[in-house]
Amino acid sequence: MLAYTSYKLPWARDLKNKFQNQREYVRLVVAMIMLHRVCQRRGGDMSELLRHQSVAVKFTGDNTTAQSWIEKHKCSSRCGQLACMAITWLQVQSQLRIEDTEHKEGLKMGFVDDLSRFRATPQLDASLYVDMQSDEGLTALLRQCDPVVEADLIDHHTAFKQINEALLTILYSTR
Repeated sequence: MLAYTSYKLPWARDLKNKFQNQREYVRLVVAMIMLHRVCQRRGGDMSELLRHQSVAVKFTGDNTTAQSWIEKHKCSSRCGQLACMAITWLQVQSQLRIEDTEHKEGLKMGFVDDLSRFRATPQLDASLYVDMQSDEGLTALLRQCDPVVEADLIDHHTAFKQINEALLTILYSTR
């Protein structure tokens, strides 16, 4: 294990639980940013590797809809538009490539399920924890992807500019 985190999305309350698929999908943005940072911080061979070749990433999750969006590289909502652009641009900027997905029942996800529900995970090495919650740039990016906020699709060029600016700040800040 390289790292782990637990992140509470900065979204409005989803009282009817209508946006579970979007929550599952957008967690890939958090994971990719965390993985990019971890690889940068490790330095040496890992940083060199990320500069010169693709690194395969396997996404494992319990939500088949989010998994299909990842596999198809598309999602048809405003939240999905921005999140998909972010995931795609993260792959271009970081050399991390989502090359495989796997479905696993939530109850069989072990500590991953615990982290997503903010339960204690004493079995994990605390030194590998990455605080993503305090990342203001990530929080701002994810607020743009909030599906609870009523908004129409954005012109693709405008959306891409927003995502690009946010990701450049997040990926290349001196955190």
